[in-house]
Amino acid sequence: MSRRYAEKKDLETAAEWPTGIYLRLSREDGNDESYSIANQRRWLLDYIAGHEDLKLHKIYVDDGVSGTSEDERAGFRELLEDIYGGKINCVLVKDLSRPFRNSADQTRFLEETRVRYNVRFISTRLPFIDTYRHPETLNMLSIGFQGMMNENHCRETSLKVRDVFDVKRKKGQFIGAFAPYGYGKDPDDRNHLVVDPEAAEVVREIFRWYCKGLSKEGITRRLNGLGYPSPAEYKRRKGLKYQNPHDKYHSSLWTQRTVYEILRNQMYLGHMVQGKQRVRSYKVHERVSLPEEDWYVVKDTHEPVIDGETFRTVQRLLQKNTRTPPRQGELHLLSGFVFCADCQKAMHRKTSKELAYYCCRTNRQSKDGCTPHSIREQRLCGVILKAVQMQVDLTDGLAGLAEEAGRASKPDCRQDRLQALLSQGAEELEKRKGYLKSLYTDMKDGLLSRTEYLDYKSSFESEVDALQKEISRLKEEGAVCEREPARDDSRLERFKRTRQLQALDRAILAELVNKVYVHANGRVEIQFRFRDPYEQILGLEHGG
Repeated sequence: MSRRYAEKKDLETAAEWPTGIYLRLSREDGNDESYSIANQRRWLLDYIAGHEDLKLHKIYVDDGVSGTSEDERAGFRELLEDIYGGKINCVLVKDLSRPFRNSADQTRFLEETRVRYNVRFISTRLPFIDTYRHPETLNMLSIGFQGMMNENHCRETSLKVRDVFDVKRKKGQFIGAFAPYGYGKDPDDRNHLVVDPEAAEVVREIFRWYCKGLSKEGITRRLNGLGYPSPAEYKRRKGLKYQNPHDKYHSSLWTQRTVYEILRNQMYLGHMVQGKQRVRSYKVHERVSLPEEDWYVVKDTHEPVIDGETFRTVQRLLQKNTRTPPRQGELHLLSGFVFCADCQKAMHRKTSKELAYYCCRTNRQSKDGCTPHSIREQRLCGVILKAVQMQVDLTDGLAGLAEEAGRASKPDCRQDRLQALLSQGAEELEKRKGYLKSLYTDMKDGLLSRTEYLDYKSSFESEVDALQKEISRLKEEGAVCEREPARDDSRLERFKRTRQLQALDRAILAELVNKVYVHANGRVEIQFRFRDPYEQILGLEHGG
């Protein structure tokens, strides 16, 4: 007789059975008090009190979780682990619908797991089962029938819930458990979103920074450097039990993925966008993404955080094939706009002797792939600016375009906002300076090795340097706002006075220019986003 078998026989004939109670409640149970966790616990503890051979080992609970899948039930998984580890050899439930809403799982447990690990299973109702005292109960037809009934009930409930959710989605009612970052749920109507002023201002900063040329990586570094909590951490600090499915370590830091998702989210336009994903079935809870044409989009359901033109400008910039320069957080002005007129590929920006120029990437890789094309960046910017200024003179109605483009990228001269950012940056700077002071003491006290001390010191010094640069930038922006009030510094006002743009930025380029083609002879062809009598400006020569 093997030791494992002998241990099982000892448990089977023991006077006491180490027993695990399993409790589960899900949304599909509605408001049925008989299924509440408290009622189940009371019922089963009373049952154990009336049976001297049962000894409670632990109560396993899944609250608010469907019974159709074992994988998503932490309590049930723990119960199984304790069965496998020999900690319990008896499972007690109120009825079969608590551990099983999937007839296949029910059959596998009762006919395989229970037998393999010699587990006693007791269901006090629907139907009554005790595989040790009354083994004949396991062979009743009602067990299989009840399993199918439980599964069918779950399927029908799932369909009804989905129908209700679809109706709400079509009406533009928010049905998510957590509001998007920048919004909160209206206390008087949980299906309506209201602006969260603190988080919404961070969203506006992200859009402004991206329009000004900051990359997603640069924005991420700036947010973390200023000490802004990530959206997931912000929700947790608000007391919400939120967990980012893509962040298993519960980090409080921002990521490029989070920044990218915010920049693409139409919810900030005041539109309700839902149904981007669905579960495969009521049994398999894996989520799959749906094509955009299958989303539920209802316009103007809540207050917008971002204006429409800013959002459209950002979407155009996101579509550009850009690369952030090494160790920099800001994109070059023309990044993603310049293409070779012959091979149609994006041109490569290079620097030589402190001069920047664009050249054909294909030709650099293979001399046979394309002919040489190159143009100095300074000259190219001048050509583009001149072409835009010519279009101002040629095209009616450009004032409206410039006005909207200006909104997307003009400086934010609200002194209270700048002051808040400065205060936050100064606070984070002092924190890191304090850490630097304590590092040496920790090394002397033996809390850190010299290698650890140098690593930490280098990291904190880099953060201090980044924060000092950011604080300097904010002070410069505040000084500009004091010298030139927002109403006088508006691009639209300058445009109306001079009838021409004096300088380019990425927001203006995204609004007015689609692509810039450079020919082998230096000729520049600019493809504008709007139609004009000449369609394109041709024949502008590269002058060196």
